Amino acid sequence: MNFLEIEDSIKFLARRYADPYMIEDFEQIGRITAWQLLETDSTFSKSYILTAVKHDMIDQLRFLNAEKRKPEKGFISLDAPINHEGGRTYHDVIGGRNEFFPDVEATETILDTLKNKYGHYYIYKLKKTEAKPILIVRRIIRTAIEDVAQIKFEEIPSKVDWNFFKSMKLGKLLWVFYRNSPARAVMDTYPGEFVPWNFKRAGRKYWTGKRGYNNAVMAVSWFAKKKNIQTIDDCVDIRAEDFKKEGLGSMLKNVFNSSPYSALKVLFPEFKAWKLNITPRGYFDNHDNKLNAVVDYLITNNIGNISNMTSEEVFDTRLKSDATTRSLKEAGLRGLMSRYSNSNYRMFKDLFPEQILPWSINGAKEPWKKDPEKTSADAIQWLFENYLNMSTEDIPRHATYNLFLNVGFTGIVINRFNNSIYKTVDNAYPGMFSQSDFKRRNYSNGKL
Repeated sequence: MNFLEIEDSIKFLARRYADPYMIEDFEQIGRITAWQLLETDSTFSKSYILTAVKHDMIDQLRFLNAEKRKPEKGFISLDAPINHEGGRTYHDVIGGRNEFFPDVEATETILDTLKNKYGHYYIYKLKKTEAKPILIVRRIIRTAIEDVAQIKFEEIPSKVDWNFFKSMKLGKLLWVFYRNSPARAVMDTYPGEFVPWNFKRAGRKYWTGKRGYNNAVMAVSWFAKKKNIQTIDDCVDIRAEDFKKEGLGSMLKNVFNSSPYSALKVLFPEFKAWKLNITPRGYFDNHDNKLNAVVDYLITNNIGNISNMTSEEVFDTRLKSDATTRSLKEAGLRGLMSRYSNSNYRMFKDLFPEQILPWSINGAKEPWKKDPEKTSADAIQWLFENYLNMSTEDIPRHATYNLFLNVGFTGIVINRFNNSIYKTVDNAYPGMFSQSDFKRRNYSNGKL
């Protein structure tokens, strides 16, 4: 099975069961579970694997609730038990560091060496020790590159691609630990030696979404150091071609609308045309100037350029809380806001029509006043079908107050439907469910 076939499904399950700040942690749990099953039997169906992923996520959620432990950042500890009953840990599933030295002369690939030494299910035979499993993963990758394939150091970015990992039969390892990104794997194995844009392909959607913005910030900082850009004056002569020569043309286009000015403002946020005492006359008559000004605001406030995100990815940012009418005016965009009758929703909807929905941002009064029932129905349908990718038969089990609280939809439930979960869902799916379908079950957390 191609791991990419289940990657998106794992993401949807993580959104369904994890709090917003733990989505990435639960994605990692899902990948580990899927890998474990496919290593055991590669014929398992997609539905079987996703069911197992779901149960492990639920077990982890129950364990966290029981321990009253909800870390704000970082991955789930691999030393933590998979469920509240203890026993297996994720560290046990993947294995830990072990001192082994592949006899590369006696085998054709690194995988052959491992199988000869530890048996077919070698990954489970690497016993748990005090170190993290990533250490042995790095050892495997480095041995495959240097000893098995004997690739010269300067040729690593051009030769160590997805096909290389596939030929070494390390595709599963690449997927679990590095989200199928050869660039990420090589940079982790050789810290400080390479940057993503050295590679033919930095990774799937490397410059898109919230992670894409963070990657771009890192790239601009690297670019400035290489070009010795230390002050605003140093930015004057920088052109788009300079970014392209360093392999950053795609980054400039996708994240900063092909504007070197917008990119370098990551480092020098104080230099903005709209923050001068008087904004040049007619400056905001130009659509690109409007867009660049708002993108700059988003970047400065660590939201990221939402023009290359999906509506679901935008919803995962802090746009709703950090892009209020007041904050936009205080950032020097008063003149721009006046063109939209001081409505942040109208402005964002005009500049980002595919990304902005009425529930993407606070201040979207017009769609709620015009037809609140339809807007509410659209919001609930989008939540279950697009954001959570949930089948309709699963809706009653997951439609809880805690779910609506976590995604910021409690206003719909309270203000529009008198605090009734059933009425909220029935408005979106009329006649599909009965009120008895929404009787609360004895789950450990209302989200389940």
